[in-house]
Amino acid sequence: MDLKTLKVGELPTNCYIGVLGNGDAFVVDPGDEAARIIEELEKTKGINLRYVLLTHGHYDHVLAVDDLAIKYPQASVVIHEEDIKLFQELSAQGIFVKKILHNPKAEVVAVSEGSTLKFGDEIIKIIHTPGHTKGSVCYYLGDTLFSGDTLFYHTYGRIDLPWSDPGSMKESIDKLLHLPDKTRVLPGHGKETTIGEEQKFEEVRGSEYF
Repeated sequence: MDLKTLKVGELPTNCYIGVLGNGDAFVVDPGDEAARIIEELEKTKGINLRYVLLTHGHYDHVLAVDDLAIKYPQASVVIHEEDIKLFQELSAQGIFVKKILHNPKAEVVAVSEGSTLKFGDEIIKIIHTPGHTKGSVCYYLGDTLFSGDTLFYHTYGRIDLPWSDPGSMKESIDKLLHLPDKTRVLPGHGKETTIGEEQKFEEVRGSEYF
């Protein structure tokens, strides 16, 4: 699988594009700049976007969803059931962040803990990791974890927002740190890490981390 990273939007957000040899593809967290994402996808002849995978419903991870859904109507827009309302009511998020945001029109496919998605010969596993939002998830494919705003390099996503919960975040981080230490972690912002690296850092920071 060919895997590319685009940094999109003002924050910026890591948008990941995975493409198989037959043209099947997925996009994780198309946070903005739909034209750039589509341009990258169209570099592959016969591209077939199968999934738009949303790690959670915050605006900086979803602003390009509608444009992708129009360009690739066959693609399933995937989000955890607990974050559907958050995604669908971007205008309310706009009030909080002092931006004019429009509610998306794309239909979504709801997933939950333990859901799986077929991708080529592989299975994308959905791991529910609430904390940053109620419906935050990580997508686990092979030895790669797309961790959204749950797990970053030596830190984790914000837990001081109206949609956040510190206790849930701690449980979610603990869950992820039990994955194989070789697991590559591709976060929603910043540089990549590994579970092994975060396990070592967890031992250093201890319980005062939360």
